Amino acid sequence: MKPNNNYLLPYRNYIAFIIGAISFVVFIYTQYTLISNFPKLNMTDSRELVIICQILMLSCAIWASQIAKLNNHGALLWFFISLFIGPLGLIIMSIRDRKIKDPRINSLVLNFRNEFKSKLKLAPESKESIVNELQSKLNTEISKIPYSFSSIEESKITDYDPEWSVDNDKCPACGNNINIQVKYCSACGLHLR
Repeated sequence: MKPNNNYLLPYRNYIAFIIGAISFVVFIYTQYTLISNFPKLNMTDSRELVIICQILMLSCAIWASQIAKLNNHGALLWFFISLFIGPLGLIIMSIRDRKIKDPRINSLVLNFRNEFKSKLKLAPESKESIVNELQSKLNTEISKIPYSFSSIEESKITDYDPEWSVDNDKCPACGNNINIQVKYCSACGLHLR
């Protein structure tokens, strides 16, 4: 799964929602079959139904944790929640919006979403052009927000780079070489994404 940096539209994974709903129906049906026919089922049939339920729950938990990781929610937490509640965890994660940790970016996104809704009411036929225009403006505004170094010690800020972007392979605070996909600098601990 690739991360989607289109913050203008809320995150929705309709395929995961549909598969989660189908899995939920299958899960309920197998549970109903197990409970209602328990005295009549032989050991092999009941074992097969239990294995089907376990496979459904495990696959939904893995998919929900991948969606959670993609949207900055706790992947491990959602794995265990989905393992416990089964396909419902996948359904919940498929409609849950991405979590934006920086309050400055979050307020920008909310303002741009409100602007998008008002422009869409005026011209619903030009949705794609409105999305492209506002998303590029939003990305420009987000790139203007300076990183906060309040989470790291002053002595670790040795090579501050005000022009840093998320595609850069050096930490903006200490200049340490970093992998583009990491969330934290291993040298100074700055939260990068």
